[in-house]
Amino acid sequence: MILQDLDAELRELAATDQLSGVALICRAGDTVFEGAYGWASRTWGVPMRPDIRFDCASITKLFTAVATLQRVDAGDFSLDTSAIDYLGLSGTTISPKVTVRHLLTHTAG
Repeated sequence: MILQDLDAELRELAATDQLSGVALICRAGDTVFEGAYGWASRTWGVPMRPDIRFDCASITKLFTAVATLQRVDAGDFSLDTSAIDYLGLSGTTISPKVTVRHLLTHTAG
């Protein structure tokens, strides 16, 4: 799909309230495509803009997991490393049995 077609499709989705958001395509550090569609706030009638700040909420868990797994892949620690040891939390009430894996899978307690 060429970029003009992509833009037209995203505009159509936004016009029918099926999409609100920002699209960005970069290649070799250069912006190839950028567009803002729909509403940043329907309640307040604020249109979406490329520079709008989003409340990321729980999606930050995804970023944290990716960064953590990159460190595991680099050999800095393993998924079974004690969270207390890695985070320097000895002397706290956190169980020494809690591992990085537990934290990433939300099974720490």
